[in-house]
Amino acid sequence: MPLIAARLKKHGTILAAMITFALCLVVLGLLRHWLAALLAFAVLRAAFAVHSASYTVYSQEIVEPRRREVMSGSVLMAAGLGIGIISITGGFIIRSFDYRTLFLAAGLGIGRFAEGMQILYEASRAKGIPSGYILYRDEPHVLQRLENQRDLLNRSLEWVRRFISVAAGDDKKSENHKQGH
Repeated sequence: MPLIAARLKKHGTILAAMITFALCLVVLGLLRHWLAALLAFAVLRAAFAVHSASYTVYSQEIVEPRRREVMSGSVLMAAGLGIGIISITGGFIIRSFDYRTLFLAAGLGIGRFAEGMQILYEASRAKGIPSGYILYRDEPHVLQRLENQRDLLNRSLEWVRRFISVAAGDDKKSENHKQGH
């Protein structure tokens, strides 16, 4: 990892890991052989390790030393929430489409996240799957404006609450809550 970071520098290391993610996911989506899946998965895990370590070091460098604990905890909490939401979403994609669609949408969507999500949203709606899509046009992939962060958090929590209620067979309670009963 230090050799990669020394050669590619800060942003290059993270970018190379993300390009590797995309390529591995496309391989997982296109090739239907166990050996291709094994190799793509192994490379994906290695790229994730490089990305995680690089991101941790670089994010800590930009924060004052007295705030690093808060930064570390915040990043880990956001990553955990993100992984949870991605896992739930991936499960719905696999159930509604298949694994291939999940891997291709993820692999082709890296770097063009908004376009990839819009395509997935439109495909879901065409199949009658309840879906939502929001694009913050004034923001990059990582939201900067506090009002957009709050809006996204509230929407995400509502989405999780709604689908947990449905998964638990609590549709009636969910509808009553939505109507204010």
